[in-house]
Amino acid sequence: MEIPYKGQVISDEFDLTNPMFREEWQNFLSEIKINNSEATDVEERTRGQSSNPEWFTGKYRTGRITASSIKV
Repeated sequence: MEIPYKGQVISDEFDLTNPMFREEWQNFLSEIKINNSEATDVEERTRGQSSNPEWFTGKYRTGRITASSIKV
């Protein structure tokens, strides 16, 4: 599987034991991590995602793994 991130593609072939990758992964997780209050706010603000411009232009979708990005 390949996941787009910051103009690059993260592949499941990365060596997870590599310290550089581990640091990048921790940075990525810290960027997307939100608390329960933020999750509730995002859910309320982005209801009706396909017709909600804030979902597409806001910070909510960028960098997230969504059903449309997985294409299984």
